[in-house]
Amino acid sequence: MKSETDWVDEFFAQDTEASSGYDADQRLDYALRLLDTSTFRASGRVELDLVDSYRDFDDLDWDRIITCLKLNQLRCVDNYTWSQRELASWLRLIAFNEYR
Repeated sequence: MKSETDWVDEFFAQDTEASSGYDADQRLDYALRLLDTSTFRASGRVELDLVDSYRDFDDLDWDRIITCLKLNQLRCVDNYTWSQRELASWLRLIAFNEYR
């Protein structure tokens, strides 16, 4: 027999099922933006693999992908053009962190 509060549990269960596709789409967008500024951008195969199979990824897969893409970001001097803010930030990183 259902209690009076079971409809609340059913309502939130339906909401999480419906939003799981939206969450995967947001993660894919973020991963593609990171891919655009990473060292993997020359390889179109990574982008195709992401787009083809992103619905099958679980949270652990997304964590690994995002971490890998963040670790392989290009430095500002690797790009064709960079802003003064990017260059100053990169110089501060070298001057204050790398050689201590």
